[in-house]
Amino acid sequence: MEAVLFSLTLVSLFFLNGHCALASGLLFCLVLTLRAGKRARPGASGFSAVFILSLCSVLLQTTASCGFAREDIRAVYVRVEQDSVSGLWSSRRLTASLLECFSHSAEASSARGMINVTYPEGSSLYAGDLVLFYGSFNSYGFASTEYRIVARGSGNSARRSLLEKLTEALTKEGGEEAELSLMLILGIGGTGQSPLVELARKSGTSHVLALSGMHLSLFSMIFKLVFSPVLGSRKARLLSLGLIAVYVFLIGPKPSILRAFILSSVFFSAPFLRPEQALYITFLIQSLIFPHTVSSLASVYSYLSLAGIMWLSPLLQEHLDRLVLLPRPAAVSLCSSAAAILFSSPLSWLVFGSYQLSALIFSSPVSLLVCLYMIISLVPPASVLKTPVLALIRFLMRLGAAFPEAETPLAWLVLLSIVLLVIAISSKLASCGR
Repeated sequence: MEAVLFSLTLVSLFFLNGHCALASGLLFCLVLTLRAGKRARPGASGFSAVFILSLCSVLLQTTASCGFAREDIRAVYVRVEQDSVSGLWSSRRLTASLLECFSHSAEASSARGMINVTYPEGSSLYAGDLVLFYGSFNSYGFASTEYRIVARGSGNSARRSLLEKLTEALTKEGGEEAELSLMLILGIGGTGQSPLVELARKSGTSHVLALSGMHLSLFSMIFKLVFSPVLGSRKARLLSLGLIAVYVFLIGPKPSILRAFILSSVFFSAPFLRPEQALYITFLIQSLIFPHTVSSLASVYSYLSLAGIMWLSPLLQEHLDRLVLLPRPAAVSLCSSAAAILFSSPLSWLVFGSYQLSALIFSSPVSLLVCLYMIISLVPPASVLKTPVLALIRFLMRLGAAFPEAETPLAWLVLLSIVLLVIAISSKLASCGR
């Protein structure tokens, strides 16, 4: 119940529906507190109070408010919150916090909230940069025709220099192989103009290409394998976290990466927590430190999928094991994919009007190939393997995309019914066995 209410809170936050977000958030906190044991209840109550305050803060900080009517605004002064990325039609886009607005009559007014900005292709802008954009508001956000960088954010000069060197190293071979390396290692690229990105979207495997916890887990595993023999397990994990923190600073505050890093830190600091408890604490920390990231589509997708995997997947796997003898890797993969799809597909349908269930079959093999591709990208002598591995990724995505996308909730309801039926039959058999 609490996982469903938590998910409803996230979806409401994405749509900036304050009333629904606060109502579902309050119910989530109520259920969480009532389910806590007698000793844990004071802690649960304290968490609930901070959780509601953080929700209010996020809603206040993300809802845009200007001193003038939008049609009267000719310029906005902003702080960039997420690095700019390439957009459509030779433009770049970013998310920024409003600081000041200027009208056509040269009047100035303070402003607050988050806006999306598109600007002509040119300099890359990084989180923390202060920029003055000239243009006008449209249905997407603020469309800038020209801009002026007022100040660069702290550390951005070093970031830009390092990113340029790494980009040069990863793109020596050129072509789609270089594009995928940049996407997976540095989170650069991946616009809708890319055929591979469009194929991933149609096959329901877009999450595999977006930098997320899977990618950080791979880096963490490599670091621990290298340092554990020398430093021991715990010190190697601590060093791994430090190196990943440097990596997160380098690639910028991307919502899913922040979530993955904070969750890893919570698990390291409090290994006694249940997975779902660690996830709730992670959301609270991210909403307090990086409030502009938690209501983004990438962040909400990330939390929804993990909520399903942490809450529903173990339950489903336990009951499935009673009915069908599947190899453990296959059972884990199937249950995790089903749980993630059940929790995230409603948002896909609300935002895009469709969702793809073929990810049940193809998400795991594509993920394995993407991890292999990342390792190959980091080992120059193995670069000759990039082309065949990319061909396999593309082949599996095409198979997934061959399945029709669901455009109504019916397919989701069928999947939900199958999951509930598996749990009901398994429970019945278990009770008869007693």
